[in-house]
Amino acid sequence: MDFSRPGEDAGESRDPALGSDSAGPSRAEIDAALARILTSRPFAAAPRQQALLRHIVGETLEKRGDRLKEFSIAVDVFGRAATFDPRSDSIVRVQASRLRNQLAEYYSGEGAVETVRVEVPAGGYQARFVRLDPVAAVAPASSGASKTVDLSTRAQEAWRRVLTTGWILPAAAGAGVLAVALAIFGMFNGSQGRDPAVTLPSGPTVFVAQYELIDGPDFARILRNGLQYELINSLSRFPELSVLGIDTVYGAPGGGPGRNLYGADFILQGSVQATARDVLVTSQLLETVNNTVVWSRTDRAQASDASEMLDVQAQIAGDVAGQLSQPYGVIQERLKEDLSASRAVSMEDYLCVLEAYDYSRAKTQQKHAEVRDCLEQVTQHSPNYSPAWAKLSWMYGDEERYGFNRRLEGDAPFVRAQAAAERAVAADSNSAMGHQYLAIAQFKLLDDDAFRRSIEMALRLNPNNSEILADAAQMLALLDGSERARELAEKAIAMNPGHPPWYYGPLVHYHLLNGNRKEALDAARKGAPDGSPMAGFMLAAALRLNDDDIMADQALETIYATFPDVRARSQEIVQSQRLPPKIVQLIFGK
Repeated sequence: MDFSRPGEDAGESRDPALGSDSAGPSRAEIDAALARILTSRPFAAAPRQQALLRHIVGETLEKRGDRLKEFSIAVDVFGRAATFDPRSDSIVRVQASRLRNQLAEYYSGEGAVETVRVEVPAGGYQARFVRLDPVAAVAPASSGASKTVDLSTRAQEAWRRVLTTGWILPAAAGAGVLAVALAIFGMFNGSQGRDPAVTLPSGPTVFVAQYELIDGPDFARILRNGLQYELINSLSRFPELSVLGIDTVYGAPGGGPGRNLYGADFILQGSVQATARDVLVTSQLLETVNNTVVWSRTDRAQASDASEMLDVQAQIAGDVAGQLSQPYGVIQERLKEDLSASRAVSMEDYLCVLEAYDYSRAKTQQKHAEVRDCLEQVTQHSPNYSPAWAKLSWMYGDEERYGFNRRLEGDAPFVRAQAAAERAVAADSNSAMGHQYLAIAQFKLLDDDAFRRSIEMALRLNPNNSEILADAAQMLALLDGSERARELAEKAIAMNPGHPPWYYGPLVHYHLLNGNRKEALDAARKGAPDGSPMAGFMLAAALRLNDDDIMADQALETIYATFPDVRARSQEIVQSQRLPPKIVQLIFGK
């Protein structure tokens, strides 16, 4: 979709500042309405949306609405350089989508009695000003009162790491060869198609930067890295906050203007300084629109006591949420409960869980064995430590997903994974990660009813965690190709602009099952840089759906040449993924 083009009613003869007739509101009425919007709760902690709305309204009123294009807005409002490229930087589309969401929220709440409405119709960036009579202004939505809600956005295409959901061979070099071979075949070319529509949270966007490591012993680095994970997880619990996913921000330092912040309104940044005795954590919340610090705090925790470090994380997350107008309530209470001293664990146990986070960034067979053994020890002497059980569930699953250190004795990997996840949930019923990993194990074990219950609980507990969204989308798409799977996948991509290519997998499955030819091929091309056999299979299926059997067969041969054992194991692989028969038939053409 070309977001810079005029709306469908652009050909009408009217003044855009007056709505659909000449009896529109006056300039003074519009200015007063705008002032009320900018001081309302949906806009109070959203400086980027404030600036964007002021600019759109001002340009429209000054009869310069035709200048409101994506490029000019990026330069004039968001400080982008003259080299701005909307194909690689989606800031205007993302912020416009959030602006429309926030206007809708305002008019459904404290602005419901307004008799002058400011709208930014979909398909362009010009404002529209509508006068409503007092009866219509207070009427319920069903009575026909005007409400414009555009939830469209485009997530940036990016690829950063290998597939973490689904079957792959742990051979980075082979994966790279496959991606290059597919590119040689020309499978990454072609039109990108229409961008997905997705409902994003209406509140401000937060970029959690990696804290600076000033000094400290060996454990300080893993502590610093874990802090970034934990803060993202905690903040993404708040329904109205958009928190950029870990793939987007991993390892990124703080900073001011000039950096690509994916449209973030605020940066949470700071430093970690550790000694053998204690840890000093300094945090700042930076407002990006003017590069000013709006909140800061310093915390100290004993290096020997993980509960104190956990409490620091809870305090930081709670304070930041409060600064961003998130009401104090049940989520803050849960943070305190989940990360309080009452769940005392040793620093050694805590660091073991953080090592599991690090493992997820760079999987190796040796690291898998080390972390799995460590987690098994932690769960033995700290049986109520929910995160350790949850991460152990994932490590058991990787025995089958990647063939890492599979144990021949005892239960199958996903049977053990389910048991560990059940212990995680029993230790903390509010653990979104526990419910997420339990759902994955139940899905693999064909317990679909239980899977649905578990994944919905994970989504309720942490509605804006991109990995939970992507996992849910992947499994639901394979199960039934439902519209909900598509919506979750698109939200995951939008919440995590630096997402790995496998995030497109659920969209491929959805479009294949629903016969959407162009969309299936577009999603498969975007997922192909993952370089895994499954990504290649999905590309072959999409090509065949588009009646290109020759290229589909070439894609399969490339997979077999890159991963020699895949030809003999192809049926086993697709069966382990629970691919529907329709998709299997498309992959192999029979």
